[in-house]
Amino acid sequence: MVEQVTVNHWVVGSSPTLGDLHILFPMHFHMPITKSAKKAHARSVKLHQRNYDFKLRMKMAIKKFMKNLTKGVDIAEEELHVLYKYIDKACKVGVLKKQTAARRKSRVAKLYNDSKKK
Repeated sequence: MVEQVTVNHWVVGSSPTLGDLHILFPMHFHMPITKSAKKAHARSVKLHQRNYDFKLRMKMAIKKFMKNLTKGVDIAEEELHVLYKYIDKACKVGVLKKQTAARRKSRVAKLYNDSKKK
């Protein structure tokens, strides 16, 4: 269960998939009236959280990868595959478009290959 606290119209909590990482996103001020509108709103909030988790997971993996590259740490090809996995999953669930995912993978691969040449 995700614990949520509202602070100045922002929802603060922790994601069950990412652990204690704190997330902030604006609370929706939509006031649904009908039963179906309430269900649709609840669903949209859930999907927003899910999309945010996938996007954040991917961004954090890219940041970690780039940080290791800049430090000069020897990066195994396995780490590149893990990064690809996060990008592909974000694309599969619809957080990223197909070409955006391909572009990100290409840029990361280019940086990885350049680091191996040095």
